[in-house]
Amino acid sequence: MNLRISATALLSLSTVSNGLKILSEHCSTIKADFARRQLAEWNSSAAFTSADGTANIPVLTVSDDGSSFTVDIEGATQVPSDDPEVVHFVTHVYVEDQDGNVVDMQTFNPLSEGYPTVLMNMPAGVTELTPYTFNNLDGLWVGESVSTGGTDDQDRIITCGEGETLQFVGRAWPSVVADLEKQQKDTFGSDVPFTESDSAKHTPYITFDEEAGTAIVMVGSEEGEIHPMSGSTDGVTEPHWITEVWVVDDQGYTTTLNSLDPTGVDYASLEFYPDSNSKQLTAYIWCNIHGLYVGPTVDIPSKGDGEDTAEIPENSATGVVASLGGIFAAALPMFVM
Repeated sequence: MNLRISATALLSLSTVSNGLKILSEHCSTIKADFARRQLAEWNSSAAFTSADGTANIPVLTVSDDGSSFTVDIEGATQVPSDDPEVVHFVTHVYVEDQDGNVVDMQTFNPLSEGYPTVLMNMPAGVTELTPYTFNNLDGLWVGESVSTGGTDDQDRIITCGEGETLQFVGRAWPSVVADLEKQQKDTFGSDVPFTESDSAKHTPYITFDEEAGTAIVMVGSEEGEIHPMSGSTDGVTEPHWITEVWVVDDQGYTTTLNSLDPTGVDYASLEFYPDSNSKQLTAYIWCNIHGLYVGPTVDIPSKGDGEDTAEIPENSATGVVASLGGIFAAALPMFVM
């Protein structure tokens, strides 16, 4: 699948009560889904360790001044590809504190040179850190815990999920889509996405706000059923949400891809500016439980034709447009190239 970058996402944030103040459920939700997949796909109730192999083991190193730390996965295989039979890469790395809270999580760009490495700021009130990594073909792995030398603080704020750290950079989109297509085949036995005839609740529908010049993707419809956005506050409760929404135009270009945060929202929705060269758009979504769905292909209305057709519903997980420079400014500093 070809690639043209036109938009990125802004994560929705809210405060949830779970002993500590947590700004987003996104990290704990993804963690819970990794545990679900580890059991379902690799028949393991726990992350793999160095006893299972060394290729995917994350190694955490605290900086000399204690202000930051790095996580390296020196043996990890990175094979970016738009071919579901070829793609092989580390999708995420995350770090837990001494109480099992996810204090940082980041996505990876499979096109980054060398082995996956991330630099993270040291969170306050943490005494111990444990690194984890998820590989699309090899599952969930855990490294050794490392003391931070810090002081325990049970009243701290957990900021994991804030900002752009869980958005895949545009160059990673073909590999992300290929991995989802692979899961569709391996898990659901289908070489193609499911459609509206299989489940309208899972179908992404595109409408247009012509005054604003934007396209709007909504999963399900207000007239029928809306897909739930049920996250996990504890990283254990099984979540059920739309993890990714992406749009392909009539030339085969992926014009936007957004990873949704389920925190405090009822709808899965995405708003973006269509590419000026596109004439038609088709939306796709991935449900963590029910797989890959495709919506109806729609024509992009000519400027001035018709009336506004939709509004983003309140309480929705949605994306907003950013410039090309904004995508890379937000995403590339996560990686050591």
